[in-house]
Amino acid sequence: MNKQDEELARWQYEQLAHQIEREDGLINIRIGWMLTFEGFLFAALALAGNSTTCNAAFIDVLRYVFPSVGILVGFLALLAVKAALSALEDLKKLWERGQYPDGYPQPFGKHKSHSHGAFYSQGLPIVMIGTWIFVFMILK
Repeated sequence: MNKQDEELARWQYEQLAHQIEREDGLINIRIGWMLTFEGFLFAALALAGNSTTCNAAFIDVLRYVFPSVGILVGFLALLAVKAALSALEDLKKLWERGQYPDGYPQPFGKHKSHSHGAFYSQGLPIVMIGTWIFVFMILK
């Protein structure tokens, strides 16, 4: 590999590693947003359930609205995480096709560790959806 090819390979490697880091960051941000929003919904539901000054009909509406919104937010977070994981898979395929000089570390974990991380990031929205379904069934 000549000097110009090595510089191009280094630049491509840096861009690939940056994009992988970006997608991982997006997963983190999306999960954080989901958990924050879900926490606010749980807190609001608890406050509404303990309220003695609100109209009973309004409280009944909230018992359906909060779980429904929680399920929707969990579903949207799951879709967003799946989109980032799909982009990561595409980037891994680019890495496998690339010609990088010796000494360039793999910019992502081994398959098994990556899969376990993906389970967690996809599992949290699924757990939240299940929790809201459970809450919805209890409040009926």
